[in-house]
Amino acid sequence: MAFFTLALRCWLGSMFLYAAALKVVDYRHAGRWLQPYRILPPRLATAAGFLLPWIEGLTGILLLLEAIFPIGPLMAIGLGFAFTYVSARVLWEERVVPCGCVGITGELVSPVTLARSIAILIASLLILRLDQTGTTPLPFPLHLLIMGLSLVPAGWRLHQIWQVHQQRQRHMEHMVADQDRLRKVLMTPLPTWAHHERSPDATG
Repeated sequence: MAFFTLALRCWLGSMFLYAAALKVVDYRHAGRWLQPYRILPPRLATAAGFLLPWIEGLTGILLLLEAIFPIGPLMAIGLGFAFTYVSARVLWEERVVPCGCVGITGELVSPVTLARSIAILIASLLILRLDQTGTTPLPFPLHLLIMGLSLVPAGWRLHQIWQVHQQRQRHMEHMVADQDRLRKVLMTPLPTWAHHERSPDATG
């Protein structure tokens, strides 16, 4: 049973860290992530949006390191319940709302979002119920190795998304530079000989 709870911890912890990292990459828009849900007042939704990635990141760390049990599972239960409630409400009201679950990927709230939220809640409850000690019988180095391997898929995906983000940013910088060069060319005054060549046409 300890290995089952370890697998749940690896899944939940890596997922929370992945979601938190993606939100931090696009952190300047964090205040807008929760506003479309229309669950909280605008100012409170903005503040919660800025806090959410840090709460997710702390939850992921506590789950992976099995630290300060049962704070990690309790935080995961709170997040799972919140995700389930807001997803179910959006689907019930048949509104089109960006999920904001993983930051810059632009996923919309869907039945898949609701199912994932329910899975998070159930997994968190199982960890709290089954893992009474908050520790595994594995040797500490092996424990760290398993935790590290569980982060590899999320880290690779994050690296790919970051590369796309950087390419888009460089493309925008090149476009701005080209526009600046074109503006300078258009604003450069004509040379003197050009004025002399055009003067006969102007007088004719």
